[in-house]
Amino acid sequence: MDQEPQGRALSFATAFLMPGHFIALELRAFLSYRNSPYSLAYWRSTSQFEVDFVVGQELALVVKATTLVSDKPLKGLRALAEEGQIRHLGVISQDPHYRLTQDGIHIWPWAIFLDQLWAGTLGDRPSFVRHSW
Repeated sequence: MDQEPQGRALSFATAFLMPGHFIALELRAFLSYRNSPYSLAYWRSTSQFEVDFVVGQELALVVKATTLVSDKPLKGLRALAEEGQIRHLGVISQDPHYRLTQDGIHIWPWAIFLDQLWAGTLGDRPSFVRHSW
């Protein structure tokens, strides 16, 4: 008989055992429920910089299970920003507070990101959030 470990519940960090799986499911559901024309993609440069999720030309996201996003996870977003085709860049993490870097990259605590995504108030409202309202 399978039993749930005592005193333990599924945590956000557990959802990241498969990188970004939880956020991928939420983004896919959001785009589907809103009948969005935007696709969900992954990006890697020839220099091996990576971005976990790209939503059309509106939003690029990196997902990290850290409580303090450092400069390293921002490298892929900054490399993608050099192409000038994505309007909004962000990191979703376990940081306790929302912040905005000097070069305009959003650092969202995961719960705030999801609340704002589903409420349609994400950051400065990328157009994919407004679509089909």
